[in-house]
Amino acid sequence: MDCGGTVGTSATLNPLWQAPPASALKISTDAACFCDDERNGRGGAAAVLCSSDGVVLGAAALQLKRIMDATHAEMLALLLGIELGKRYRMV
Repeated sequence: MDCGGTVGTSATLNPLWQAPPASALKISTDAACFCDDERNGRGGAAAVLCSSDGVVLGAAALQLKRIMDATHAEMLALLLGIELGKRYRMV
């Protein structure tokens, strides 16, 4: 599996995924939340661990409940990334 599809830039010249230096690993995280009354602060968080070659070495995802806002969801995604890094003895 490939971390970025196309490593480099998109048609608008915005970076899609930047590889870490050779022999290094990179953890990417993201989150989303639906913080309106109807969905009761639900969301999701994910983390992906990639090599400098763009190979996926590990990944994790969580369903989130009782999220206050997008910052809260992103913070939980960062914590998930740290836990993923611990599994690979990065942290």
